[in-house]
Amino acid sequence: MIYIEKMFVSILVHGVAKERGVSEIVSQILMILLVVSIGTIILTYSMGYFSGLAGASDLMTKMNSDTLKERFLIVNVNVTGVDGIGVAVYNYGQQSITIDGLYVAMDDPIGSTSKSLNIARTTIQPGEFKTIYGNYGEAINAKTIRVRVVSTLGNYYENVYAGPVG
Repeated sequence: MIYIEKMFVSILVHGVAKERGVSEIVSQILMILLVVSIGTIILTYSMGYFSGLAGASDLMTKMNSDTLKERFLIVNVNVTGVDGIGVAVYNYGQQSITIDGLYVAMDDPIGSTSKSLNIARTTIQPGEFKTIYGNYGEAINAKTIRVRVVSTLGNYYENVYAGPVG
């Protein structure tokens, strides 16, 4: 019986001695490394995010500035043929503009009854006139023609003109 107790105690002692733990210094170093690496990841992500916001803000400010500088107007509207329309646009601003849209409505305000005409994207330099041609798709025979010209930055000029039928 004494032999069994000695063997049991020996197993317990040797079993505990074989299990090794991490010292306090090593565990503290590992914890510091973990916290520093997580902090670095968060800092890197947030710097990229905020620099992206700053870049988007700069772009938006430039677009708003360019939008305010656009200056153009419709000088004349001519009906060409049965369903064609030519719109003369003058750029009186100090920067070039690009006309991207032409809308026409007959005898009604521009809105749900207007038609968007297919036009070629046209760039107009400062101080320059250009005529933009579009095809209405049906005969233009109204007392009034409402025309809206829209730039790529969203500015527009709209006016009412006498149609070919009086």
